[in-house]
Amino acid sequence: MQIIIGILVVIVGFYMAYRPRFFVEFLGHQAWAEKIFQVYDDELAYKLIGVIVIFLGALIMTGLVWNLLGWVLSPIIRNG
Repeated sequence: MQIIIGILVVIVGFYMAYRPRFFVEFLGHQAWAEKIFQVYDDELAYKLIGVIVIFLGALIMTGLVWNLLGWVLSPIIRNG
C-alpha cells in the first residue's frame, strides 16, 4: 500500500514541478512561500514545493519516511 501512496505523491509532485501555472491558478498566490523560500515568483515556489513533494514520495515508497521523521523528532520525543 505504501508503494501506491508513494507513487501517487511522486506523480502529484512531478505535476507541480512540470505545470506550476495550474497550481497558481487553482490555489492562488501563497504569501508564506515568499517568506520561507525567499522567492517572489509563484511558479518557481510551486516548482520547489513539487521537488520536495517528489522527495517525500520517494521516501514514502521506500519506507524511509518513518525513520527520517523519528530522527528529526527525536529531540522532542524521548522514548524510554
